[in-house]
Amino acid sequence: IAGNLTVNGTTTTIDTANLVVEDNNITLNYHATADTSSSAHGAGITIQDAVNSSTDASLTWHSTHDIFEFSHAVEINSLSGSASALTIDNDHIDLIALDIDAMNTTANIIDMDATALTTGNAISIDANSLTSGSAISIDVDDALTGPAISSRLIDIDYDKSGALGSLTIGSVVGLGINLTDAAT
Repeated sequence: IAGNLTVNGTTTTIDTANLVVEDNNITLNYHATADTSSSAHGAGITIQDAVNSSTDASLTWHSTHDIFEFSHAVEINSLSGSASALTIDNDHIDLIALDIDAMNTTANIIDMDATALTTGNAISIDANSLTSGSAISIDVDDALTGPAISSRLIDIDYDKSGALGSLTIGSVVGLGINLTDAAT
């Protein structure tokens, strides 16, 4: 087929082993003259049998909450070295930037492997404009009916390995809190 191709109907099936599209933006839920926002819910991409013969994987739009939903976990690798692996830009919306719902887990909710970190901070919080609230807030509502077997609000486990040279002076503080009131 040379030139443009228009297909009208409710189903278009392309039976090919490789699909190559030159356009760098694919529009889903398109209609030339009508507002399609009411039918956008569930629009996305589905990979049939991604996990096994009865489990697909998908990236879909949830129009009620204006969010994308992934059916499976997402791994983000930053191999470029010129940008963060994940940036959440929530500057102009007065909402929670990152909300983790992990009510049905017994595993770690956030697990960070910083074994290769040699300089910098594993976690850095800059809250210089904070006028109320907390940079970190820990709220634990103990729902246990008996004594806790092993429970801590903050657990610091520092293991020093390696050798210090004879002229090296080092200092390790388990928890350092520096409060400075420079108000005038």
